Amino acid sequence: MKMKKLIITVIIALVSIVEIQAKTTKINNNDSLRINIDNRTKSIVAVDNKGVTGYSLKGDLRTLFKSKDMELTDEIWESIRNQVNNETPKDTVLTITQNGKQIQIAINNKTFEKTNDEKISNTDQPAKNDEYNSNWSTGGKSSNGESVKVGKDGIHISDGSDEVHITKNGIKIVDGGNDIVNIGTDPTDSVATAKAIERKSLGSLSGFNIDLGLNNFTGKPGKGYNADSYTLRPFGARYFAMGWMRSGDVSHGKNARLKIAIGLNFSWYNFMLDNNNVWTKGASQIEFLTSANTLSKSKLTVSYIDIPLIPYLAFKKGNFVEYIGAGGYVGYRLGAHSKIKTEDKGKKDKEFNNFYLNNFKYGLTFQLGLHNFPDLFVNYDLNPLFKDNKGPGISGLSFGIKF
Repeated sequence: MKMKKLIITVIIALVSIVEIQAKTTKINNNDSLRINIDNRTKSIVAVDNKGVTGYSLKGDLRTLFKSKDMELTDEIWESIRNQVNNETPKDTVLTITQNGKQIQIAINNKTFEKTNDEKISNTDQPAKNDEYNSNWSTGGKSSNGESVKVGKDGIHISDGSDEVHITKNGIKIVDGGNDIVNIGTDPTDSVATAKAIERKSLGSLSGFNIDLGLNNFTGKPGKGYNADSYTLRPFGARYFAMGWMRSGDVSHGKNARLKIAIGLNFSWYNFMLDNNNVWTKGASQIEFLTSANTLSKSKLTVSYIDIPLIPYLAFKKGNFVEYIGAGGYVGYRLGAHSKIKTEDKGKKDKEFNNFYLNNFKYGLTFQLGLHNFPDLFVNYDLNPLFKDNKGPGISGLSFGIKF
């Protein structure tokens, strides 16, 4: 792909202008060594030191470093190897200083052949006889129309309508005339446009999410139950979930993308009763018994591990609606317990049990992302909370905001 070639060329261009140099130290000429490397043969040339075999560039360099009581570290070797493999026409000198001793490595690179398409103005020409001009260098244009320019104003690479520009003002990548990434160094505009960075450009469900909301019940009480027995406290029946989502493109247009997200969540229903009843596991079914003491809290907590699958439309940042999603989920019950707290003594009692709850749940979810507002969610369980004939025929409903 053209863009992949451009990114690789950027890395090569960056490496070509890097010099490995330690803190400034007074160097004795006797402690300095210059090594010439021909990148066409990947070997050392014109060296007077013995011990150079020509079988291994790394081995020869290690020998020469050792002769100066210096160490060829992995970091130094990687920098040298990258530059040796560099296909740009500019010769490069790397300077390595250790313990007051210095080695200069001159890498003689191959040059591109000039073509009829190569046109460089006089104002762009580097200074004559300046082999290692650090202010400006260019390979002109190759036979396939590629060009690389490195100068005071940055690095500029072009391949037809594809371009990469790296300057003190930021990084800009252009694909076919359209900006993909335009990241500036101005702190007030750190990301001008970033179509390639999903959460900077389009609403997304990807990442770590926390859901906070309220619970309620849907469905009919069923035989032997009265809905007033399990009425929930309006702001006491709370829902909490946390988990991770990953999303990918299905299709995309100019202003929106169709994406699909899958995740793994841990969720907790807190069904707090708005009366003096207690969640009780009877001999054959759930019972709602009235406590002899005045209760400040009586609730049933059920925890699940859930897998949501949500197709959604993601819109450009700046739209009031950033994404709309509707999908489903399945969950497996991890545990359950009831908890009561008396109002006068503040005594708390917990009972851990299965309370005839179904082990699995499944349902529908709706998600809405809003600009400068918390995201919204609604979860609607399709199957009953309790097993058949073991409790009221009710299902869970939760809604709230996402972070």
